[in-house]
Amino acid sequence: MNYPLTNNQEILLILNRLNSIQEINQYIIFLKNKIEKQETLQYHIYLYENISLKYNKCLKTKYPINSWVGDEKYYVTERDRDLEFFNYTGISFQVRDIILDLIKNENYNRRIYDDKLYCILARKINEKMKL
Repeated sequence: MNYPLTNNQEILLILNRLNSIQEINQYIIFLKNKIEKQETLQYHIYLYENISLKYNKCLKTKYPINSWVGDEKYYVTERDRDLEFFNYTGISFQVRDIILDLIKNENYNRRIYDDKLYCILARKINEKMKL
């Protein structure tokens, strides 16, 4: 069975054509992988810090609660007060909060019931956020 070459294998083939010293070529691949890992880590740290700071800033304006379910037919919805998190991610921090609350709920039957209500609430929040 033929498998396609990995990126490192392709680069190694090219390097072997240019340089016959295998140890040097292997070391070049090692350095390339090390640099890529460092850059990827730095990128994800940047994203995490950026997103989490924006989310935490939104939490400061959370109370009084923006949106809630009064009963199965009555919904109060409001846009996020701080739009930085939404503008960066396209997700309302309120909807993210709802999802986290649903995940934390250990009562399965209650979670199914809440999921139905909060799905409608989240949809209504998203509609307001897009205005």
